[in-house]
Amino acid sequence: LSTRQFCSVSRIAECLRILTGANISTGFVWDTIDQKADQVRPVYNQLLEKVMQSPVVGSDETGCRIGGQKGWMWVMCNDKYTYLKASDNRGYATLLEMLGDGEQSFVMVSDCYPAQLKVNTAGKQICIAHLLRECEGLFLNYYSKWALVLKSKLEQIVQLTKEKVITQKTILRIEGELLTILKRV
Repeated sequence: LSTRQFCSVSRIAECLRILTGANISTGFVWDTIDQKADQVRPVYNQLLEKVMQSPVVGSDETGCRIGGQKGWMWVMCNDKYTYLKASDNRGYATLLEMLGDGEQSFVMVSDCYPAQLKVNTAGKQICIAHLLRECEGLFLNYYSKWALVLKSKLEQIVQLTKEKVITQKTILRIEGELLTILKRV
């Protein structure tokens, strides 16, 4: 109820009281959640290891409430695994805590938030969803036709990811078209 349905400990205690008649305290609920968290921590840590072994890792963060206070939920993911980390800060310290300060062998895909750019990785890539929004913004604010052309090409690339098989010829064609667009800047 806590981790899957995001119910507060008071709601969980209330639910148990209604369903079982047992008068469960919120402290008992907290203790139970903490005990279970300790039991599954090795599996949780393995998720981060599996993510970090990937050649490409996506990273993002979003605001959330933690114990009634403003906090941040960080995500690190690859095509198979997702690792979530709740933090009281949005800064580089959280990424340093998760990844350490050594060089990472993966390419990090992100929205280029400064904390993510500080991580020492094999490379950086801007998230395509963010690129699409930037292109839209460039067109709306500056009437950039170039941005519309780039947006169209990025949308074609997104559509290609839905194909079962992408031929090498198609990849080379799209790369060439994309380079031509980028050289127009």
